[in-house]
Amino acid sequence: MHFALSEEQQAIAASVDEVLAAESTPAVIRESESKRPLALFSTLGEVGLLGLALPEAADGLGLGACDWVRPLISAGFYALPVPLTDAIAVGPALAAAGKLDLARALCAGEARVSLAPSPRGLAQDADLADLVVAPSADGLVVLDASAAVRQNSVDRARWAFSGFRPVDTLSVDATPVRLRATLATAAQLVGGARRMVELATAYAKARRQFGKPIGAQQAVQHRLANALLAVSFAEPTLYKAAWSLDSASPDAPRDVSTAKALASDAARVCRNAALQVHGAIGYTIECDLQLWLTRSIVLERLFGSSGTHEAAVADALNL
Repeated sequence: MHFALSEEQQAIAASVDEVLAAESTPAVIRESESKRPLALFSTLGEVGLLGLALPEAADGLGLGACDWVRPLISAGFYALPVPLTDAIAVGPALAAAGKLDLARALCAGEARVSLAPSPRGLAQDADLADLVVAPSADGLVVLDASAAVRQNSVDRARWAFSGFRPVDTLSVDATPVRLRATLATAAQLVGGARRMVELATAYAKARRQFGKPIGAQQAVQHRLANALLAVSFAEPTLYKAAWSLDSASPDAPRDVSTAKALASDAARVCRNAALQVHGAIGYTIECDLQLWLTRSIVLERLFGSSGTHEAAVADALNL
């Protein structure tokens, strides 16, 4: 069995990296804290990023989870300040429900969706969305966001809202929507964790103390090595979960929970290590690191915490 990205998958990943490196810079992320990033949607639509999981009938690329996991890692690495996870998770369900016009508009960046973990949960970027939905036992609940209220969030670039009112239900299986959203969130956590390790490593090389870079200290080296080890263990589980989703394996819920639990743990380890290497300056608004610190705190709890998914894995294994 060949455990590596194909040439086509590598080409897609390289293309996504190039676009996000130019379009999702720290300056753009900071600007999103006050000015909503509507222009980004058109760009992402033009390069096909919003249509990765959409079928060809909806003008999408029709790719499976094994294909879009790597681009979602990149989205986390560059802290993309728009609801890409929502498009990946909800887009195929819209097409399955016969909402092809909306799905095509979503693919082109002309329409936007926001996915809440539950009908009573918080929805990120609901103010940007043309459609706000939440998974339920009966399908996807359509939520009225006209009276939604913005809530405080540590991630100032991704606004969170509550106070939705159910108005309709799309008769589709919501389980794949939740699984795709959970896996996409885990992928962004892994990408963000790698970025935090990279930022901390660069800082450790540049910051000097007593005439030497602080990275020369073994305590700092060990801390960063452990962080890199954690994220290196988490990343392969993303691809295992993606394969389970694409093959409709009965173990898909367990594998997705495994990926989310390990990704959350890795993000926490990398966040703590990066903050300790930087010191107090790492959490200041002026420091780029805080953009990834705050994003990881939100993503770690979104679509189930580490503890929730660890319990789900234990139940699946009858432990």
